[in-house]
Amino acid sequence: MPGYTKTDALIAQIKRHKERIKCEDELLGFVYKVAHDDIIEIIKDESTTDVEEVRHGEWVRDADLIDGDVWVRWSCSKCGYARTRGWEDTEAGTKPQAKLCENCGARMDEEEDENAEEVH
Repeated sequence: MPGYTKTDALIAQIKRHKERIKCEDELLGFVYKVAHDDIIEIIKDESTTDVEEVRHGEWVRDADLIDGDVWVRWSCSKCGYARTRGWEDTEAGTKPQAKLCENCGARMDEEEDENAEEVH
């Protein structure tokens, strides 16, 4: 996932620094270089993680006319999960305030900014 980590750039910078080490004491120079290798291995070990792409959706309104009253259903645009059902003029019929779909985990921000790029 682009933009998620900058580990490769960090490792490259450490390797460049390692190559520039000049030390009169040969043993001390060796220790510095080994320390740089250890740091690189720590970064590699710690920088891996399971990452899932963020899904963006919105609450979609669907309404039916039943006995002269409007029955409203709000569904996730990604999975279709119905979050709220109720008569239009009641609290149950208003747009859900939930920021995530409790079924698929989609962030309910698509209608606010469709072109926003996700950066972690």
